[in-house]
Amino acid sequence: MTQERINDFAQATDDFQWIHLDQKRAEAESPYGKTIAHGFLTLSLVHYLAGMVNADKPPIPGAQRLINYGLNKVRLP
Repeated sequence: MTQERINDFAQATDDFQWIHLDQKRAEAESPYGKTIAHGFLTLSLVHYLAGMVNADKPPIPGAQRLINYGLNKVRLP
């Protein structure tokens, strides 16, 4: 995940929370020591990330496809 992608997402969604954008403050104050991606940015990449799964070690052996049928149980604590 690049900072540029995080910045672009912030522009698209008007979510300018410092923990996503302010690298110096995040280094000093964030428990992660750096900026973090927006939760919805991460969710929007689920399809892309699923494609990065090693075909030799599938998360669900025998599955032929993954279908996103909703986000009603997603929590971003």
